[in-house]
Amino acid sequence: LTVQPGKRTTEMLDLIRPYINRLKCCETLNGKVRSQLPNIVEYECLDKGRFIVKQGDAGESYYLIVSGTVDVMIEEGGAPKYLNILKSGQGFGEVALVNKGPRTASIITKEPTELLRIDRDQFHEVLRASKLQEIARKQSFLRTHPSFHALPEDILKKFVDNAVIKDYKPAEMIIKVGEETVDHIVIVISGECVVETPVSLDYYKLKDKRFFLDLPSSTRPDIQRYNKLPPVSSDKRIFAQTQGHSCSSRIMSTPTKSSSSSCSRNSDGDRPYATAQLEEEAVSRYRDYFRNDVKSVTSRQYHLILRRIGPKEYFSVSDFIAQNKCNVGAEKKVECLLLPKILFQRFNMLSVLEDMAAIELGSTLTVEEAFERFLRRRHWEMYKKKIVADVLKKMSNR
Repeated sequence: LTVQPGKRTTEMLDLIRPYINRLKCCETLNGKVRSQLPNIVEYECLDKGRFIVKQGDAGESYYLIVSGTVDVMIEEGGAPKYLNILKSGQGFGEVALVNKGPRTASIITKEPTELLRIDRDQFHEVLRASKLQEIARKQSFLRTHPSFHALPEDILKKFVDNAVIKDYKPAEMIIKVGEETVDHIVIVISGECVVETPVSLDYYKLKDKRFFLDLPSSTRPDIQRYNKLPPVSSDKRIFAQTQGHSCSSRIMSTPTKSSSSSCSRNSDGDRPYATAQLEEEAVSRYRDYFRNDVKSVTSRQYHLILRRIGPKEYFSVSDFIAQNKCNVGAEKKVECLLLPKILFQRFNMLSVLEDMAAIELGSTLTVEEAFERFLRRRHWEMYKKKIVADVLKKMSNR
């Protein structure tokens, strides 16, 4: 800590960083700004009884207590009044980083105390430098993007001024089902996003220890649609019960909201799912078709992946996500550029918006297509498990 700013090693900066991350005023700052703040903090060590700040003085700095304790004191009618004691890990004077208002209290050390100090001028300099870097990044990104590379310089500047770069943590939801219509376009700068939709699949348990998966019966006009399918024994929707109910990491079972649901666990034992018994009339219709081989019919909810979105790809241009009740989440750490849709209307660029919407729709699977892909992937996973089980069985019989 005693090393001068600018000469600190990576290890030293890593020790300071947790203190910086506690600042409330830094919560809205992007990661790049927060990573630069440890480079500007100053170290102070004061003896017992020293005034760190005095009531009424202009605020110039924010302080973080590394070790020791301090008193918070105000003067009322000429008499001191002690309000609080601050300890290691706490801070004071955060408002000074925003404005030059007077100090509302005095801070006095109760014992030898070590402090980290951030001066307002240096703090604002980091913000200014970061802002300039961010503007340059946005301009470079849009200039090399296929949809914006031909924009006139004055219009490009307007887009840059109104664009916002935002970071998302792994598994963080960017758009949730039920949210209001998103008024901006989201372009991925780095990382990968996933568009997924919750779907309740009908699960038919057969008497011969197999099961049948399909989209809900409400999406089919009539049960006779099954007459067009291959025989039950070869239909790709049929799975061997003995192979379990494993599924890929993103195609996951989640609880349904039915009051008649009962909770179970899949064979992997890591994700609970809920089942909701279907109407007896529906069960009887499937029993007629499957020659009374249906033991039970339940409903299970899965999240089907409709699209994966990588760098320079985008979403929320069309209203597909809202209409199909989709979630969009960060697969890993994702950095995105948010562009207000109103800019396209303001600069008569609706044709560009329409082209982007067409590309978005053309890159997104329908629920039926995603379901077919889910079936293929599930069969492949079960086939691999069967191969491994067969090999282990042969080895154990030797």
